Amino acid sequence: MEVLWSQTNTLEDIDYMGKTGTTKWGRVKGRKGNVIMVPEAELSHKRPGPAQRYTSSGAKRKKIARSPKALVKA
Repeated sequence: MEVLWSQTNTLEDIDYMGKTGTTKWGRVKGRKGNVIMVPEAELSHKRPGPAQRYTSSGAKRKKIARSPKALVKA
């Protein structure tokens, strides 16, 4: 009897980068009140837009703190 691959190997057995389903998602309110899905690593911070890309001293900004009100309660 032939055994299917999915029956013999699970996600825990093999640890490859980029497996489907490895990204954990969180929910955040978008600009117009709609809910958008973002990776959990980006829940507390967001990437700055073009107008907020540089600080007043001229250094490039990598992250901007996200408002606590923007997080959607589950």
